[in-house]
Amino acid sequence: MWIDFFQPIFQQHKTREVSTMAEFYVEINAQSNGDHVVHKSDCAHLPAKETIQYLGAISNCNSALKKAGQLFRQVNGCTHCSVSSHTA
Repeated sequence: MWIDFFQPIFQQHKTREVSTMAEFYVEINAQSNGDHVVHKSDCAHLPAKETIQYLGAISNCNSALKKAGQLFRQVNGCTHCSVSSHTA
């Protein structure tokens, strides 16, 4: 009886897509071309903590770039960890 009652609730949770958030940072100092580069927290090329600003837990690279764009005029994704958001 209890299983029949909860079955619709369990089915609803099974079909929902789970989104994962990643922690993102932006470099405070611009590159020679003027880019402030956005990195994921686990990037091997993440600079020292004194030279980056935390953007937050964000669902994707493009959203992280938009948030970084509110802080800096020219932003770009890291060529190593944010490849989908990197522009040449």
